[in-house]
Amino acid sequence: MTLPRVATRVMEPRDLPGTVRLLDLVFRPDAATSMGDDYAYDYARDNLRECRVAVAGGEVVAHCASRRSRVLVEGAQIEWGGFGNVCTHPDWRGQGLGGRLLAGLWHDLKRTGVDGLYISGGRSLYTRVGAVGCGTERSFIMRNHGIRPDGGGAAFSLRPVGPEDSGLLARIHAAEPVSFVRDPA
Repeated sequence: MTLPRVATRVMEPRDLPGTVRLLDLVFRPDAATSMGDDYAYDYARDNLRECRVAVAGGEVVAHCASRRSRVLVEGAQIEWGGFGNVCTHPDWRGQGLGGRLLAGLWHDLKRTGVDGLYISGGRSLYTRVGAVGCGTERSFIMRNHGIRPDGGGAAFSLRPVGPEDSGLLARIHAAEPVSFVRDPA
């Protein structure tokens, strides 16, 4: 059987449903949530030009995404990008499609002035195009030990964060000496 020809290109709105199906197949086959919902910011219409797809026979068979941003370091602005969601449909693996998409997007980002990239993972796929490890990632969990829901008896209260808190969180984040510039939307 002859496989259809593969075309690589900038992602277009018509590619979104097939891209989300591919992302969910590869990254979340048994999950209750979809990558399309969880990464909606990356797949907003105005950011699709920062994503790449490989299409064969009208189906998205490989993909990678980026999102441009800015980082403030002690007041100096650096052009930055987030980079990841690299995936290839299982039937199309071993042909270098993900690597080809990633290398092309990496080149485009560098050519257009992005100074640094945050990547999602440490796969050799990234290091082959020049990525190097930098820093560490940490997670913290704050537990409600003895704090009353009404804040009584404590100088603060603990509650889940919601959309109504976005302004406050942006102000806290902006006060840090190193921070991502966050769009209000």
